[in-house]
Amino acid sequence: MIEISNLIKAYKDNMLFQQFSLSFKDNEITAVLGTSGCGKTTLLNILMGIDKDFSGTIEGISNKRISVVFQENRLIETGTVKDNLTVVNSDLDECESMIEALGMKGFFNSPIASLSGGMKRRVALARALLYGGDIYIFDEPFKGMDLQTKEKAMKLAKEKISKKTCIFVTHDLKEAKVFADRIVTVSGGLADNGHI
Repeated sequence: MIEISNLIKAYKDNMLFQQFSLSFKDNEITAVLGTSGCGKTTLLNILMGIDKDFSGTIEGISNKRISVVFQENRLIETGTVKDNLTVVNSDLDECESMIEALGMKGFFNSPIASLSGGMKRRVALARALLYGGDIYIFDEPFKGMDLQTKEKAMKLAKEKISKKTCIFVTHDLKEAKVFADRIVTVSGGLADNGHI
């Protein structure tokens, strides 16, 4: 279990979290919802160790292999789909199968620069799934996808991360209900630990 206890985090003059506590259960997908600017991405950055400017304690995540879909795609823009996937997994067949499963058959050798926003997002998701890990952290992983593609991507991702811990940020309540086991709403530095 991942435990956040008494987190205090301010950004400029904005107090994002004040004595904030929240837990994420093992082997469960938790969706984190909240309005823009409430600190969802900051919370993920703290969990990943990217943001160290806070007080409070985080337990249960150190020494774990973390696989991430960042809010930005963070792809190798000068490379191909293949380049972006094989950087985390050297199995060419597995990489190609993953991108085909996401509806991108025939695009394995395509330059990233030639892809649409939604296709780039699928490459970012495929990379995280191919990397694998103990914990998955997804920041709006399905944004920019049409409904049919999103449904396919959610189904595949759910299969691949089965029995793993996943923390998943989204603005879309319907998406959260389909993908997550539990929904947490963050607002004003507080967490409402709801259940689906």
